[in-house]
Amino acid sequence: MKKTFLLITCVLSIQSVSFAQKGDYKTMLNKVESHGKVTGDSTTIKVDSLTNPNNFHYTYTDKNIDFTIYRGVTEFYFDLKNNSGQTLKILWDDAAYINTDGTTNKVIHTGVKFIDRNNSQPATSIINGAKISDIVAPTNNVYYSSGSYGGWEQLPLLPKPKRHTDPQYNNTQIKILLPISIDGASIEYIFTMNVKWAEEIKKKKS
Repeated sequence: MKKTFLLITCVLSIQSVSFAQKGDYKTMLNKVESHGKVTGDSTTIKVDSLTNPNNFHYTYTDKNIDFTIYRGVTEFYFDLKNNSGQTLKILWDDAAYINTDGTTNKVIHTGVKFIDRNNSQPATSIINGAKISDIVAPTNNVYYSSGSYGGWEQLPLLPKPKRHTDPQYNNTQIKILLPISIDGASIEYIFTMNVKWAEEIKKKKS
């Protein structure tokens, strides 16, 4: 009788977990501001869903730049092409990452050592017609883990929720301030990303 009860319990347990909930946060570039005005929105921002169907790429274009961005686990990746007709500079010391709670952070990019994350960062120059591929990550997410297996680590931009808990970053926003300089004139670009939780249900293989 005891064995029969255990067998029934196991069968019911397997049936109850035959579906597992999985998901991830999706970030969608929905607004770009420059010169204090909205210069890009959902009607003008291009969406590339083919390069990576699970992580769309978003492209904003104006007379100065072509800018494509998408999110990684610990940073945003971007490509920037200079269309201005002159050499363009990215002013990293004035760049900022604004968290979902509105907290402003300094940023690091490719080539900056974690230990130097709070130091001044030289501007990146891009000649007319050229482009760069780089990253933006908040310095506050970088930390040093001590111990035998310690080292420099980065926190994820949007930690996934634990099972049976609500995704706390759903319906929030992330902003990136990326100032550029053209012929000595500074232009502040603010890229606003909407954050949505996308849940998927997959049946486990028996």
